[in-house]
Amino acid sequence: QYVSEMNEELFPEDRFFFGGALNYNFPNAEQVAERMKKKIEAGASFFLTQPIFSAADIERIAWLKERTGAKIIGGLLPPVSKRNALFIRNEMAGMDIPDEVLNKYHDGMTREEGEEAGAHIASHIMKQLEPYVAGYYFMLPFNRVGLLERIFKEDQTCAPEEPLRNETNSSKTDGAQQKFRERKANANSALNGAPEVKLRNEK
Repeated sequence: QYVSEMNEELFPEDRFFFGGALNYNFPNAEQVAERMKKKIEAGASFFLTQPIFSAADIERIAWLKERTGAKIIGGLLPPVSKRNALFIRNEMAGMDIPDEVLNKYHDGMTREEGEEAGAHIASHIMKQLEPYVAGYYFMLPFNRVGLLERIFKEDQTCAPEEPLRNETNSSKTDGAQQKFRERKANANSALNGAPEVKLRNEK
C-alpha cells in the first residue's frame, strides 16, 4: 500500500511495478484466492508461482487464474540429472518432484542428456501452462544459462505428452479442493523459487 501511495503521489508518470509470491499449494484454495485479491487491491500487478511439475499444480493455477483474473508468471526449475532431481525432491523445503518427472532421468546420464531431459520437461510444462500464465521465469541449476536455449528450441517442437484436464469449477470449490488433494497424494507434486523472465502475450 505504501508503494501504491508513492506511485500516486510521487511517481504518477514513472510508476513502480511490484508483484507477490503465489503459494498455490496451500490446502484451502479459496483462502489463497482471497489473499491474491487483497494483494491486487494493495497494488500487486503480477504473481510468481513456485516451480511447477504436475498436472495437479497446473489445474490449481488454472482455477486461481479463473477465480482472481490475476497476471500469473509460472516458475520453471528443470533438473539436469537424477541426482539433482533427488536433491530437490528430498532436501529442498516445499519442493517435491513427482515420480513421472524423476523417471525421465537415470544414473549415468551425460551432462547433455540430463539437460535435454530437463529442457523437455520444462517445455512440456510451458505448453500446458500457456492458457493460464502471462509468462515464465526460470530457476536454472548451477547457473546453466545455456539451458535456456535448449528449452526454447524444445518449446518450438515439443507436443504435449498429456493434455491438461481442468476439472475445477468456481461454483464447486470444495470438490475442486478435494480433487486437488487426491491428485496431490497420487502424483506427489509441488515446488518453490526465483530469476529470469520470459514474457508472453498476456492471457
